[in-house]
Amino acid sequence: MVEKGYSEIVNSGPGDPGRPNLRDLVSNFLTGDGLVAYDRNHSLIPRINRDTHIIKINGLVPKELNLTVEDLEALPQHEVVAALQCAGNRRHTMRTLQKEVVGINWLDGAAMNCRWRGPRVRDVLALAGTGVPKDGKQMHVAFNCRSVNCEDDTYFGSSITLDAALSDEKEVILALERNGKILSPRFGFPVRMIAPGIIGARATKWLDEITVQDEESQNVYQRRDYKILPETVQAKDDFLVNDGAVWDTVPAMQESLINSVIAYPAQDDTVTLDADGMVEVKGYAIPGGYDGPVVDVQVSGNGGKSWITAEFVSKPTKFSWVIWKARVTVERGPNRTIWSRATDAGGNTQPEMSVWNIRGVGYNGYGDARNLTVL
Repeated sequence: MVEKGYSEIVNSGPGDPGRPNLRDLVSNFLTGDGLVAYDRNHSLIPRINRDTHIIKINGLVPKELNLTVEDLEALPQHEVVAALQCAGNRRHTMRTLQKEVVGINWLDGAAMNCRWRGPRVRDVLALAGTGVPKDGKQMHVAFNCRSVNCEDDTYFGSSITLDAALSDEKEVILALERNGKILSPRFGFPVRMIAPGIIGARATKWLDEITVQDEESQNVYQRRDYKILPETVQAKDDFLVNDGAVWDTVPAMQESLINSVIAYPAQDDTVTLDADGMVEVKGYAIPGGYDGPVVDVQVSGNGGKSWITAEFVSKPTKFSWVIWKARVTVERGPNRTIWSRATDAGGNTQPEMSVWNIRGVGYNGYGDARNLTVL
């Protein structure tokens, strides 16, 4: 049962989207509720009755099913700690350091790290008789919420490959809990797909349909959004030409990019050197896709002439973020900058600057605290 929706489509306050207090965000390994946790919705939040909610399993499956939340609870439950990062995290930095982009002005807080719990998608699909295709054909699994209309489509949908959905190592689940509690409506109650290492746009909230199919999702948020368009696309009008044909020339974003963020000091802060002539710095770092954990974070206070290794405050796991801190030497004066750069177990390292794209997605240049006044 779905009742009238409520809430704002973008709900991340305070102020502009992407402004969870970064100092609060890095105060805990697991991201709590309230304004510290970002969320981005393309629709109003539906009111769903957990007792009557149905998740349809359909498409190219031997047996179509209608599952209840109780059915999902009866399956073996899997727990995974995974960071979730919006594809537009740090869009503000791209538009500030490079040039204008089209999209919500996310700052550096469009990420969270949570303990998710629920049945593996592979176990759910097994109930419908679905396994690895014998002919080796690439298949896809679409995860849909058809409860409410979205801004740009009649429903929200995403997809990943069937191989990923069935993989033991990739730990894709239907989350029923976040941090030991039943999901709240803003985070997808009663069921949300979580694919660790994948961008947040694929983690469908309020899930009510899983479809096995021979192509990726046809939903607008898979086909005409959340893609890194070529630099030749310079304005919104450019990606509307020929009915938006340019969108079909690039793949949908899947794996999250390695990233690090300096939570404090923040841009434009005035900081005072300690007795040793140093500044304390703290932030978070997220591994790239399936290549975690983060193994190293380095910090520079002199424009990259030298780097020091940060200390990990939390123990990173394959899909989690790591909270890090460091003390770095910075010259006194105005207009100072501190940088951070992360490396993961797969060898991915942040570039100094990302490649610009009109939608401002996938920004993972050095973490930075700019325009500091150092006393």
